[in-house]
Amino acid sequence: MKNLIFLFAFLSTTVGFAQTATEAAIKTLSNDRNKALMESDFATLEAIYDENSVAIHSNGIIKSATEHLSDVRMGFPVYRKIEVKTQTVYDYETTAILVGTGDFQITMNGQQMDYKMVFTEVYQKKGSGWKLIARHASAM
Repeated sequence: MKNLIFLFAFLSTTVGFAQTATEAAIKTLSNDRNKALMESDFATLEAIYDENSVAIHSNGIIKSATEHLSDVRMGFPVYRKIEVKTQTVYDYETTAILVGTGDFQITMNGQQMDYKMVFTEVYQKKGSGWKLIARHASAM
């Protein structure tokens, strides 16, 4: 009987921590985006970003997705390492917000820079998939 009670208690707590389909999809998109930035995979980046997406960089510069991806194409910056430390997804049915932290290593103007960042990514459900509509990053 004690084993049954323990099993029930264990299953009850683990079910509460199960990831929803939206959480899994958003985390996958965010991780795919990071990988694509490091590999200069512009087809993947263009599939993730909404055409009207906006990015607010840690230096306060605001850029459209087109401007941001154009800069990355020109090597400004070059993403060397993106190591995500935390990711939390907030699901609002047709909108999802990912809040995370991580270590970023970039090269800009020939100079290597290391940042500890906190970031927010906002995704919107478009048809059967999700699109990144806004991103904001700040140095910690």
